[in-house]
Amino acid sequence: MNTAKESKLRYIIQENLPDPIFTFLDRRWWSEKTGHEYVERLAFPEEVDSLKVTLGGNYFAACCFAAVLKYVEVELQRSFTAHSLRIRFEPSQGSMTIDLATIVSLELIQNLQNAKSKESLFGLLNKTLTPMGARLLRASILQPSTERVKLTARYNAVEDLATKEDMFVSVRQALKGFIDADKVLTAIILVPTKRTIQYVEQSVNNVIMLKTYVSAIKSIFQALGAAQSDLLLTIREVDPTPLWCFTQSN
Repeated sequence: MNTAKESKLRYIIQENLPDPIFTFLDRRWWSEKTGHEYVERLAFPEEVDSLKVTLGGNYFAACCFAAVLKYVEVELQRSFTAHSLRIRFEPSQGSMTIDLATIVSLELIQNLQNAKSKESLFGLLNKTLTPMGARLLRASILQPSTERVKLTARYNAVEDLATKEDMFVSVRQALKGFIDADKVLTAIILVPTKRTIQYVEQSVNNVIMLKTYVSAIKSIFQALGAAQSDLLLTIREVDPTPLWCFTQSN
């Protein structure tokens, strides 16, 4: 008997989201042990121990992590390359939680009258030039940080860019060359159960796109030459030279 079909959670989702699509998973997929096994197999080697300690005190997070990856493997017939995932546990502390009713009524993401309109907070603020930037902005609106140190660092970075027009223009120009790195990297490490000619051809395209992305990083490094704020300096510390030399040799 699948009790999830009549659960309170399902009812709440149906009440708040239009025409949701449900996929029901077997209870055995929600396994804490399996979650830890996935961490050992997929996380970066140097991060495995700390992640296991963190998950040790978060039973439900480990179970949900296992269920999601099992769904990818079984239903989508995809698997991740070993030690290819940057896995992070982000607790709710340090951020503000906004309920769905507030998100809708304040038009934080979508206009109430016209779903395609840009007259929402996200639409008005979205001057981003990359898909990653748009996703980060959306996440920051839906779950804004409450950490003073993090907010101060962001304010200082904004001031740094606002008071140095040449640097600001150079950074925006450099960002125009960025591809959707998240999408490409995911495509590279996500391997289908059965490899086809189309997959091989797309893999070649992904490598070419990745090379383009690495080349664009050098432009950002150069554009931030006059940066003084801690956050922008941290970004600039990611020296692209080794990656650049690697792509040039290939």
